[in-house]
Parts: sequence; structure tokens; C-alpha cells
Amino acid sequence: MPHSRKRHVLPLFLSRLKLSRVIAVQGCRQSGKSYFSKKILTQELPGALYRTFDNADEYHLAQDAPDSYLAQYTQSKPLIIDEAQKSASIFDAVKFRVDENPRPGQYVLLGSTEFSKLLRIRETLTGRMSRIRLFSMNLAEANEKPLLHTPKDDLIHLFKEKPRFSREILIRHLERGGFPGIFHIREKGAFEDLLRDWIDLTVFRDLHQFPNIKIDSSLAFEVLQRLATLEEPTAAEVAKATRRDTRVIQRILNLLEVLFVVHKIAPLSLGTGKPRYFLCDVSLVSYFHGTFERKLTTWLIHEQLSQRSYLDDRDHQLFYYRTTKGSIIDLVIVNARTQKIKTAIKTLGKERLDRRELEVLKAFSKKLKGENPKLILFGSTRYREKEFEIFPWESLG
Repeated sequence: MPHSRKRHVLPLFLSRLKLSRVIAVQGCRQSGKSYFSKKILTQELPGALYRTFDNADEYHLAQDAPDSYLAQYTQSKPLIIDEAQKSASIFDAVKFRVDENPRPGQYVLLGSTEFSKLLRIRETLTGRMSRIRLFSMNLAEANEKPLLHTPKDDLIHLFKEKPRFSREILIRHLERGGFPGIFHIREKGAFEDLLRDWIDLTVFRDLHQFPNIKIDSSLAFEVLQRLATLEEPTAAEVAKATRRDTRVIQRILNLLEVLFVVHKIAPLSLGTGKPRYFLCDVSLVSYFHGTFERKLTTWLIHEQLSQRSYLDDRDHQLFYYRTTKGSIIDLVIVNARTQKIKTAIKTLGKERLDRRELEVLKAFSKKLKGENPKLILFGSTRYREKEFEIFPWESLG
């Protein structure tokens, strides 16, 4: 059963549980939050108790009498509350209780949105809550391989010298993605129906849970489609393609980001451009018939974000670089403390190397005046020259 695969986030979660009074586990729809908490965590933590606000009785008691609701579960270690964002009242009650008793590991709050004022949640539990992001399954999780723990100094690019997966397995992952309840479905029609259900629930239901914000669901659907297919997936380009005001498109993108449906990659200050947005799972790019290169870039970003998150890498930030002429380096990895550029990665969507693809990397390196970052092409075969390296696509898993 795909849901039952081990999740790479578990060691990080158990570590945080020893230190934090409250843990938020957040991620997009179908990333596996409920199963992770209801099945995996309750096996790891015998004292844990799972409750969900999808249950009407639980929700109404928590909303009407939040402190009484929590009082009945004081013996739970921890109390796990799914869909916590549905009851804004519970956050104030949790704050009161953990301030009275600062013991670590009391509550786990699950949510498919950010806990923010957009949902009328006034109390963000700052200083009391540790946030953990759960992504859809990465390549290793989907194929039941462990997360390889590497020294901090080796987190720069996370590629493997010896790939653990075949090209065939990778290509299948680029088509199927990592939504636990979807990717294993073999029959193509049924698989696509489930993806369409995911999309419809996102644009016709989830985007409408924010009070006083009106969203055109059909337009939101088209925004997702354009993010999969436009050469530059920015708010301005989506607005141009849909013939809508950029502010309207940006509002939709902001909400999709709150729902963890898109990853925003900001431009490096040395270059040009606006933030680029990538879908949260590569299967969505396949559904909307995005190019092979877009699938690779979407997957590259997902792997980098998920692996770094689960390894608790807080030392690096991800950007992209765009020249004034529009040439793109898909990821630039920056040391968050020193602001030094460590790695530049450009995706190649063709098996044959066009050496003109190297020019943007070489020009970028010269512009840095001696910082000497690692220059990587994310391509078909392993190859190394003095100035750069090519890592095969499947080496990232």
C-alpha cells in the first residue's frame, strides 16, 4: 500500500517532538499527512491519539468550547488534530495550555493550508510551534528507498555519484508523481480521473475556504495549466496568456502558495525577472501536458525542497537566475548565512548536449568574480570538465 511506505520526514518529526510543545505538519492535499499521523505516528508513539475536525462532532465541540475539548485529551502524548485550520478557536486554547505547561510534545496540528489570518486564525503560536512541511513522495520514498543522510557540507546539490534508480523508474515517476493515493494506480483513465478530482477539489473547494476572498475557479484551473506549460511560469506571463489583470493572477498564486499547491522560486538579485511558480507534484505537469524539460525542472525543485527539508537544512536558500536576454539557470543555491553562491544548476531536457547551454553558466560564474560556485548541468549522462559537471537525471533520487 503506497501510503504505508516509510516517510523521510519521520526522524525529523521525532527529533522536533522532543523539543517543541506543538508541531505543525503541513502540506498540500494528498501529500499523506493524515495517514502519516493516524497510522505511522500512532505506531511510533503509543500514547498518541488522532482526532480530525472532518468529524462534525469533534469540530463543533472544538469550535464552541475549545478548552473543554482539549481538557478531555490531557493524557494523550501527543494529541494529533487533523484539519486543525477548520477551527480558529483551537489555536488560542492550545496557546493557553502550552503556556501553562511547557512540556514538549503535547500537540500535533495538521493542515493543508498555512495557519494564518487569511483563515481568521489570530494566534500563530510563535515561539511555541515547530513547523514541518510534508511533501508528496519524492522518488526515493515512492520506491521505498531511504533518505541518504549526508554531511552538512555535502548538501550543496544532493546528487548521487552512483544513481540508485534506472532511467525507466525515473521516467515513470515523472509521469506518475508522488501523491500517495494516486501514483500507484495502473489504469491510465482511473489515474487521470483521480488527478482531475485533486485539481477540482483544489480550485472549486479549497480556494474558497478563505473568508471575504472571491476566486474564479475556472481561472484558477487555467492558472495551474499555464504553470505547467508556459516557458516562464510567472504571474505576468500567466496574466498575459489568460488575458487577465496581473493582480488577479497574483492573488490566485498567493492563495495556491498558502495551500502548498505551488512552489515559489524567487529571482537572484544579480539577475532579472520575477518569481517563478512550479506545481507541487510533477504528475500535475504531466496531466496538463507540460514539456519533458518542465517535468524535470518541477521534479528537481521538489526533490531539492523535500530532501533539504527532511534533512533539516536551514543553511541554504534556493533561487533562480535570469539574464537580461532571458537565459535561465533553474536553481541557484545560496548559503543563507554568508550569502555566498554555492551551486548553479541548469536543466537540460534533451539527451544530446548543446554546448551553447554552457554559456549562461560560464557567464554567470564570471559575473561572480572569484566566488567559484559549483556549476551543474542536470542532463542525460555523467560528464565532467574543468568548469562544470553533468549529473544524469536519475542521480537526484
